[in-house]
Amino acid sequence: MKKPLIAILGDFALDARGRERCDLSQRYVQAVEKGGGVPLVLPLLSNLEDLPVQAESAAGFLLPGGDDVHPALYGEEPSLGLGAVHPHLDHFHMKAAHLALATGRPLLAICRGIQVLNVALGGTLWQDLPSRPEPTLQHSQKSFRFVATHGVTTLEGSLIRRLLGATFLVNSFHHQAIRVPGKDVLVTASAPDGIPECVEVRGHPFALGVQWHPEEMLTVGDDMLPLFTGLVEAARHFAKN
Repeated sequence: MKKPLIAILGDFALDARGRERCDLSQRYVQAVEKGGGVPLVLPLLSNLEDLPVQAESAAGFLLPGGDDVHPALYGEEPSLGLGAVHPHLDHFHMKAAHLALATGRPLLAICRGIQVLNVALGGTLWQDLPSRPEPTLQHSQKSFRFVATHGVTTLEGSLIRRLLGATFLVNSFHHQAIRVPGKDVLVTASAPDGIPECVEVRGHPFALGVQWHPEEMLTVGDDMLPLFTGLVEAARHFAKN
């Protein structure tokens, strides 16, 4: 059976000489391959209206991690804890999220990706979790990237529970998080401090956002593999229909 193409949205970076680069961790590519798909990396476009053409052959999407989401996109001014932002990249990734949702293509959004997905649907973010008034776990861990450090509890009947179970441990490398869920965004897993760790989009067969980095955890075991096999299987189903 033909393997489906999974479009991975490229990040943006400047190299040591100040040259603009399409940037992406190889871990995302390896995770899609391990899940049975063929990765297709999409670089940032100058003209975002060309995204449907750029992604035409893709049967699924993956939104990766990266820098902070610009708070102007959810109606806020920058707080003291806000990190680097790139508004054009934000719009590129949000447009990909809208395209996936509008066409029924499966979507897996990771770390920054879950935040982009939420903002794309009208939600808001905590700009900097250490500034949150409530007690908060260490969400930007100091351990190796493959080490799982805190627990997650999933909602009964959710897609994430079917894929990974009721409770499990995840790694954590973020200082922003979902504050108010957007339209049709369902929080289906949370950390012990109440921070959303997974969301799903109501009415879509496979639109899943996770706040941790499952692609890094795959380097030491297959506990997170169902996220990627699930994405690929949903993409295969989309491609057939």
